[in-house]
Amino acid sequence: MSTKRNDKSQIKFKHSVMVVLIILMFLFTFFYSPYNIVQNVEAGKYGNIVPTTSELQLLDKINENRSDNGAGPLKLNTTLWWVARAHSQDMIDYDFFDHSSSEQGQFNGVSFSERVRNYAEYENSYIGECIAYNTWGIDVEWCMSAWKNSPGHWDIIINPNFEEIGLGILVGDWDGYSNSALYTADFGGASVSVELFTDETDIEFSPEFPYEGQQVTISTTIYNLGVTDAYPVHIKFFDGDPDTGGLQVGDEQQIPHILIQGESAMVNTIWDTTGSSGEHDIYVVVDCDNLISETDEGNNKAFNTITVNDSIPSPPISPISLWKGWNLISFPNMVANTSLGYVLGSISAEYRAVQAYKSSDVSDPWKHCYIEKPSHMNDLCDLDNKMGFWIQIIDPNGAELSLNEESPNSSQIITLNRGWNLVGYPSSIKRLRDDALNNLTFGSEVDTIMHQDNATKVLKNLEDWEYMEPGKGYWMHATCDCEWVVENLVY
Repeated sequence: MSTKRNDKSQIKFKHSVMVVLIILMFLFTFFYSPYNIVQNVEAGKYGNIVPTTSELQLLDKINENRSDNGAGPLKLNTTLWWVARAHSQDMIDYDFFDHSSSEQGQFNGVSFSERVRNYAEYENSYIGECIAYNTWGIDVEWCMSAWKNSPGHWDIIINPNFEEIGLGILVGDWDGYSNSALYTADFGGASVSVELFTDETDIEFSPEFPYEGQQVTISTTIYNLGVTDAYPVHIKFFDGDPDTGGLQVGDEQQIPHILIQGESAMVNTIWDTTGSSGEHDIYVVVDCDNLISETDEGNNKAFNTITVNDSIPSPPISPISLWKGWNLISFPNMVANTSLGYVLGSISAEYRAVQAYKSSDVSDPWKHCYIEKPSHMNDLCDLDNKMGFWIQIIDPNGAELSLNEESPNSSQIITLNRGWNLVGYPSSIKRLRDDALNNLTFGSEVDTIMHQDNATKVLKNLEDWEYMEPGKGYWMHATCDCEWVVENLVY
């Protein structure tokens, strides 16, 4: 066991202090079955890092020792976490044990300080590192005891100037031992400032117009506005203000990964509205139990109002806004007259062409209607609410497609053929993707849904936190022939 220090760090304390510690442990000859860490070290450099159980156990022990010696708890930092894991992986991959990286690995043989500052882009000048290994698998108690009994490492662990940490504990074939555990702890001295935030505009309901007895998905976005990463971030939902007796809705949620400073994450829960007709203020509370110290504790609570109807309502259908150029749309209305000219009557002078894709016509799926062509040359004559279609608007100011017909009040069934289908969304209620699929399971019968993004006007995948909306058309890829039942208020 040995300790190394950079003497120059004391001279340049005000500008840059680097403490480098190496722990050399005796090799043991015990062998156990391999332990696999599932996180990909090189993927997700700064995001979606999920600490393992053993890493969190080691962090708890480090913070316990700091607390007993007058130092504050260390906050998680994804940058340091990533580089710590990457260094442990580097040592496993290239059979070495050192603070300097391997020549062959992704860090090209750089020193500890270069790896943390240049590759991990950690800007604070005060940094430190502890490393260790053993050959019998992960042993958090042993690692903590070894560092605690080494004066140099102990100085780092209880140093109050360190405020952030990243940990990488990995197991692999190292130096001929198949179950070796490599430990890296990277410490930083950044100014800690977590700032969690949520807002009423980020609280959404699916469906928007529920009736009593429905299950409502409540979604919200949680932001970290501070300069420090946060973990674990817990969120609770309440029917009514929890400070005045509001009741918790659904289960407590946790953002599974470290919430990076400056970024956000979406969470949701399910609310059973049985016996809950009327108006409700649904509250979202972030870090309800105050596990995380923040610069402002006053903006962790927000609410949005929803009305639960005691009978099946008929939500209004807004006009469909179109921009100049090609738009991928559909309409939810139940129309008695499906002729293209009737459906598009409100914008008859503002479009040039319409295209649809009928997957059932294998030999000629694309159907067209061009205004300047004679009618006998067009093979798209009818539009209904189960179809998605492309429409080319020529008016520089765009257009508003309006239909006065009623909104659907019963299930609409769309036949999907194996492969790509261009479909509508015949519902007046927007729903989260998986809720809207209803009887189909994403990843099973349907594995891709694409829509036209309103901001960029390009096609993009519809993610599970995004909504299927009235007025939009969708490319849906089915893995088999199936039927999609689009529900309208009745579940």
